[in-house]
Amino acid sequence: MERERLFLEIAKYLPNEVRRELVQRLFEVNEHSICATSKDMQTSRVQLYRYLGLTKRRNYPSDEVTMRALKALYQKRPAELTYLLQQQLERMKRLVEALYV
Repeated sequence: MERERLFLEIAKYLPNEVRRELVQRLFEVNEHSICATSKDMQTSRVQLYRYLGLTKRRNYPSDEVTMRALKALYQKRPAELTYLLQQQLERMKRLVEALYV
């Protein structure tokens, strides 16, 4: 349960485009299976299509859905998720540093 709370806290700080990237990466890890990815994220297939941008109507994952994507990626590819999150952290550090230049 503790790890889920951590994933939820991380999800709260992720920009919408990063959320979409995580969903896209989970989709790729699941060998482009809509069914497996929607099951991992506990969301409908229709909603997953929207997150992936495969329909005219596009949505961004909520904090809860992003948390479930983070959890699924962690279970399947922990090193890759760590790398993706570290990249995001580096982007944020550069932005903060730019404020003080």
